[in-house]
Amino acid sequence: MLRVGLRLHPGLEVVGEADTLASALREAERVRPQAIVLDLRLPDSSPRQTYAAIQQGIPESTVVIFSARESSRAWYEKQGTRFFGKATDSLDALVDWLRDKAAGGA
Repeated sequence: MLRVGLRLHPGLEVVGEADTLASALREAERVRPQAIVLDLRLPDSSPRQTYAAIQQGIPESTVVIFSARESSRAWYEKQGTRFFGKATDSLDALVDWLRDKAAGGA
């Protein structure tokens, strides 16, 4: 759903998608995206392990969270997350943030 929603917005390009931490790391290493939109529910890793592995593995990419899990929002923000959106909300805030980042903002 997220991929489809993002592709409907001109100026944003989805360059990869993964359903496990292992495949996310491989894909991010391959394409080196400007931003990684991360859902915290990957079957092969805990949410914090997923976040840390992505941050360490692809440090030049900005990791943003877009997930239904909000219970640990403060922890992710302390780790440097610049955007934490709830998957139950509209995509508009995420799209605006990504566009601003692409334009040299965040």
